[in-house]
Amino acid sequence: MGKERPGLDAFLPSTIFPLLKPGAEASARTPGAILFCDVAGFTPMTEALSAMGREGAEVLTKILNGYFSRMIAMLHVHGGDVLRFGGDAMTVFFPRDDGRRAAASALEMMAAMGEFGGIKTPMRSLLSPNSNRRPSMKRRL
Repeated sequence: MGKERPGLDAFLPSTIFPLLKPGAEASARTPGAILFCDVAGFTPMTEALSAMGREGAEVLTKILNGYFSRMIAMLHVHGGDVLRFGGDAMTVFFPRDDGRRAAASALEMMAAMGEFGGIKTPMRSLLSPNSNRRPSMKRRL
């Protein structure tokens, strides 16, 4: 879809690309639901990894890539369209959703967070399963 408007796909949901085609209506309303999610404990993890310098940045990139890949795959199954990223946060649009698909995605994402519960680095374990800094999903609608 991003090929229709090169460069815009990083900033706009794919559900509005049909509106950008020549001859399309100038405006339209699309009902749906918005899901905002972020990782609790991300800031302490980032601070600990930044103390490692370049190696820490590489570890953080690997962690975020794994996290976003897993979560976005779940969102797509439920018809979610990522609107925006911000650090560890995502804003997701579910077109033509009364909130049920967004809520199902949020619950599935929260359940999957256990996969990220004990992240190890060359220095030490940053997030242990018994830690108060364990990553978890927060849902803000």
